Amino acid sequence: MQMKENTWVTYEDSTTAARKRVEAGQIMVTLSLHEIGERTYNLIVESGIESV
Repeated sequence: MQMKENTWVTYEDSTTAARKRVEAGQIMVTLSLHEIGERTYNLIVESGIESV
């Protein structure tokens, strides 16, 4: 299974600094960086299988 190449999307004036979505067949993974303080971030990983 080959993953599609995607790039990070960045945001300004938001607690979400960047988001990236990766698809591998029916599996989707979203990575997002959330700013929780000065130069401090949480990485949130969400994954699931696309329903038909």
